[in-house]
Amino acid sequence: MTTRVGGTERTSRYAAVVVANGHLWSPKLPRYDGQADYRGQVLHSSAYKDPAQLRGKKVLVVGGGNSGCDIAVDAAQQASRCWHSTRRGYWYAPKYLLGRPTDQVNDLLAVLRLPLRVRQWVGQRELRRSVGDPARYGLPRPDHKLYESHPIVNSLLLYHVGHGDIEPVPEIAHFTRNAVVLTDEREIEPDVVIMATGYLPRFEFLSPQLLDADTDGRPRLHLHAFVRSYPTLFLAGLIQGDAGLLPIAHWQSVAIAKWLRLRDADAARAATFWTGIASAPDRPWTQARTTDSTRHWFEVDHTLYLRALQRVLDELESAR
Repeated sequence: MTTRVGGTERTSRYAAVVVANGHLWSPKLPRYDGQADYRGQVLHSSAYKDPAQLRGKKVLVVGGGNSGCDIAVDAAQQASRCWHSTRRGYWYAPKYLLGRPTDQVNDLLAVLRLPLRVRQWVGQRELRRSVGDPARYGLPRPDHKLYESHPIVNSLLLYHVGHGDIEPVPEIAHFTRNAVVLTDEREIEPDVVIMATGYLPRFEFLSPQLLDADTDGRPRLHLHAFVRSYPTLFLAGLIQGDAGLLPIAHWQSVAIAKWLRLRDADAARAATFWTGIASAPDRPWTQARTTDSTRHWFEVDHTLYLRALQRVLDELESAR
């Protein structure tokens, strides 16, 4: 492996390489007509560090994901005015449902192994009962079924929208020198525009051929971790799950370590195991048909994924 720091290159040899750069670090920034001449401040959500940045200012938050909604809630409490621009409808879930954290309720449905349609029906029914129709708050209705995009887990957004602290607005059409023009032809004059518009998966330090990337740059890996053509190259944590990342990254790391130990201890059994990895078909590891976006490239149902990872661990144990 060759690394470069400044103008100095260094080539080193390793038994294996684990890439753990993640996919939420390279900001995805939309560009609008007139934006270059806009006199207000425009920044990506990755540059937002403290609610004090919003204090006393007029703030426009662009983006309906969890980060955008969290920042809009901060702005509702700190800014003099807050607009929240979204281009589509979302499912809004409270942080607690039926007296439990919402992810625990989702886990219960997953453990029961209910069909996806049943889980969607139950989940949508409970959200309508506990949250209501987003359109009553002036928000667009969801344009997809539950689990086909990330639900917004936020108990305060609708509260502040209902109290007038956050004003929902449509997409940006373009900028002028002093204002932002929306697609409904309204003009607003925020001091700060925060683009909570997500991130681009990027692997600039790796050749696309190493990751068997398609024409869009999407890696084709087994379990989003094993590079089929290179048994000593792995990616850990390249997952967008419906629950916490750390347990998944932990068991990925265990599987990688067990494979490397097997490769060192018994080359013949290791080769047999890797033949199965190399020939394994691509699978989405999610039951829902997600919306077409780079943010869903690595989407998984964590229960399905962990079961598949457990099978890999079992195979490695039996091969020892």
